[in-house]
Amino acid sequence: MNTTRLIWLSVAALSLLVLAFSSYALAQRVDSWNNENATPIWYWQEMEETRFEFQGREVDVTWDVNDAGEGTVFVAYGDETLELPVAIPNRNAFPGFMRFQDWLRVLVFADSERRSVPDFEAALDSGDITLRAVVVTRVPDPEVLDKGPLANVLNIDVDDDSWGWGETMRHQWSFDFYELLPGGGFEKTTKRWPESWQSLYRRQVRASQRGEPLPERNEGEFVYGEWQHDAALRVSPRAPGITMERQALRNAGWTLPTASGSLLLALVSVTFAFAPSRRWGPDERESSTDDEVAS
Repeated sequence: MNTTRLIWLSVAALSLLVLAFSSYALAQRVDSWNNENATPIWYWQEMEETRFEFQGREVDVTWDVNDAGEGTVFVAYGDETLELPVAIPNRNAFPGFMRFQDWLRVLVFADSERRSVPDFEAALDSGDITLRAVVVTRVPDPEVLDKGPLANVLNIDVDDDSWGWGETMRHQWSFDFYELLPGGGFEKTTKRWPESWQSLYRRQVRASQRGEPLPERNEGEFVYGEWQHDAALRVSPRAPGITMERQALRNAGWTLPTASGSLLLALVSVTFAFAPSRRWGPDERESSTDDEVAS
């Protein structure tokens, strides 16, 4: 084995040692971040019956809609009754909640506290975990309809009845959560669809260029990991994009580029170490000899 191969093999071995060390450090950092930022796991059950019992009180869901699906949904619980205007009319008279599933769901849920299914069920039976219930609705907000730059350029006629356009303008959606309280009645909270990571990043770059404070997310947005986030997904055609705020690799530091660089160097070193030796032909050998003599 010639000296060149030994050098490349030594570089490859050193690169693999660095790769092993940096990969272990990277895994430790990712595991540490995940433990410190553990995301709650919520268990959900979607109610299919329009009449059921919760916390010893009857919940009764009824509605009064016309042939076009427009009208009001009533949710009676205890001594209070919600009156929810139909946000997305459906002409099809499907049974039960199916007619309203594009914008309304009735859900029973609980925080699993990251337990397994058997342990979670045992905790429910023993009373260590309490069930909660919520009525979640999605409203496209046509009254504040923003056509957007594309519609303005193409001169698209958008009015308050343009349901399809409202379905695409996700940043205008609002979500109302009516949680059923153990003592009766409802507690309402309102959240909005989160701004995309790309849009937030563009605003932060512009603010940085102008020397302004970096903008933050709207406090009214639902956040990944909250129960409102998971409930909102039940009435959304698609989930929000993955954001960069809650990524374990942001805690990687030097370990990620070191692991990547050492892996690349190891591949290059092994390639050169085991590359076949060049074989000279008769003409090339004579040419090489003549060059050496001339020099």
